Amino acid sequence: MPGKRWTEKTQADFTADLCRLFISCNITWSAIEDPVLWLFFACWVPEAQLPSRKVLSGCVLDEEARRVTEEMHAEVRAKYAMGQCDGWKNVNRDSIVVSTVNAQYTPWLLNLFDISAVAKTAQNFFQLIVDEVQYCIKHLSITLVTYCTDAARDMKAMRHRLHQRFPWLITIDCWLIRLFDQVLSAQINLLVVDYFKHMQHYSTFMDQAEELIKWFNNHTRVLAMLKEEQHRIYEGWALSLLYPVNMCWSSRYIACKCLLDVKKAIQWLLLTKLDELGHNAEETSRKQAKARELFLQVRSAEFWDILSILCTQLKPFAVAINIAQADNTRLDTVLLALGKLLWEFFTDTESFEHKSGHDREAFILALLLNPYIRRDYFNINNLALTEASLWSTFKRLFHQVMQQNADFEVMQAFSDYLSRVGRWSDVSMSLKDWKTRAHARVNVDVVRIWRSFRTVNPRGGKAFASFVARLLSMVPNTGATERNFSKLGTIHTKTQNRFKAEHVRKTVLTCDYLARSHPLPPRCPRNSSMTDSETRNDESWSVTDNREAYSSKEASSRTSSQAAARSRANSIPPFSAFLSEAIDTLLPGEPTIPLITPTAPVDLCNGLLLQNLFDYSSDAFTRIAMQVWSHSAHSLDRDIALHENHVANNLPSHPESSEAPAAPQNQPSESESLLTE
Repeated sequence: MPGKRWTEKTQADFTADLCRLFISCNITWSAIEDPVLWLFFACWVPEAQLPSRKVLSGCVLDEEARRVTEEMHAEVRAKYAMGQCDGWKNVNRDSIVVSTVNAQYTPWLLNLFDISAVAKTAQNFFQLIVDEVQYCIKHLSITLVTYCTDAARDMKAMRHRLHQRFPWLITIDCWLIRLFDQVLSAQINLLVVDYFKHMQHYSTFMDQAEELIKWFNNHTRVLAMLKEEQHRIYEGWALSLLYPVNMCWSSRYIACKCLLDVKKAIQWLLLTKLDELGHNAEETSRKQAKARELFLQVRSAEFWDILSILCTQLKPFAVAINIAQADNTRLDTVLLALGKLLWEFFTDTESFEHKSGHDREAFILALLLNPYIRRDYFNINNLALTEASLWSTFKRLFHQVMQQNADFEVMQAFSDYLSRVGRWSDVSMSLKDWKTRAHARVNVDVVRIWRSFRTVNPRGGKAFASFVARLLSMVPNTGATERNFSKLGTIHTKTQNRFKAEHVRKTVLTCDYLARSHPLPPRCPRNSSMTDSETRNDESWSVTDNREAYSSKEASSRTSSQAAARSRANSIPPFSAFLSEAIDTLLPGEPTIPLITPTAPVDLCNGLLLQNLFDYSSDAFTRIAMQVWSHSAHSLDRDIALHENHVANNLPSHPESSEAPAAPQNQPSESESLLTE
């Protein structure tokens, strides 16, 4: 029997909660008019009065977005923040500019602009961003420190104009892109593609791997055979093969890893069912012959040996991009990641070429002003890293950001900080207490340490802490905006293509707030018996174990093929040769010079080159670099395992995992990990 209706307040609360439920679960608004849903509520919640679709997605959504906006204003007020924007096209092919603000490592979606009818020029982008900067300063009352965009030519020109309009604003391009993109003659080429151009021998095997993945994914019968074999070998688990996409930053590494994970199943199929795999009634004889040729190439041991090498050499890029894409990535974290790449692979006497970069000094100062690092890991024989040289760099950037000259009090504070004396000693800054809180999984970041020394109107020596807090709050990527693209794509779909940009913005804004207020519980990777040691570390494993099909002749052929693969690999240019050109792209600069050992003096001209910044031979640098690197590598492996778990169970992945997965919960982030040293 239907009961009496709720009061007006109870009904309003129910309608608001229903709107949040639809947004959080990504339920289409038209579902509210489904007869079955009405029958369900009429049976179990007869007191409730369901709103119409227009009401739920109209005034109710507007009210929720207004409430979230007020929460955002209260949350970001008086915080240091960085702005970012990027372009995206929806299913209607409308050009949308997404504007985001990251307030001390917490991103918030600001606005969406439909610029389909506007020329994509630097001047038009500039006018758009100026309004966003003024909105952040006047309405959100935040201290905007930097603005980050991609490395496109029009965006670069826009950032130059933005710096002229706001001289105190540091404008940088996205290091999430620069770690994989190369800018040559105004064209952006993927650095991973350049890797395969340099390693041409490996490129052939990567092409074969992509063709193999494409063949399995495009032929349902063959794919079913692979899944059936996986179920048999891997005790009920079947993983999907992921085809690499150029603009998906780690896709080639993940594609190689997926193939190696299912190596046993593929090899067994190629050994026992080769004719059946290559025969398809719908394919022409030429395509069948081509597929058979591909299978014969893939069946060789050389293919899997080279694929394993590819996976090993591509993983550092995946780890580095995992560091650079986080919402809490800082300048010092990126610099340490670059140093780790150099230290890990550049072990010969090859050289680097660099050009001047506007943000190089900011990266070095950010690492220097981390109170847990200071000058401990820098090259002591580098003349560009003496206190006098660092003070000159500090003074220039201080004047730009704070719009005041660095007086004697600031210089004294800088000197005391480097010497760890007075107010800036480890004891006075309570570094041990902050480290204890970080070990206890309390949300701690370096900016909080410096904010504790900030004053309301920082002038003179009191401005030192305020400047450092601003510098360390900079996040040199547009990862939050890229993740918003994934969320926008899950809302503005082919079946929901009539949404306006403002409606989609309100939905994503509310969805982000709900996800932040009610986080998902930590997800555990699958407990699979298929481990890396089973698929890669054992050189002598047999596909068939005790089966007779794998004859001694096949084993002998595999051994000789392995020897040939190693012989070819020895003639391939070393990976450090490619990395030399890669770092040259990221931090380009001076004429070519030989790698300088830590004991050799470094002059001022070459002092800011990456190869000369750190004492790469010291245990201290090894320890701090591995601390940042190992955490990101663990986060990457864990995210891949979680993705495999979703794919294996045919479940949709979390929207954030499609572009730039966040660091796992209950573990310190890359930024926080520097506190635990």
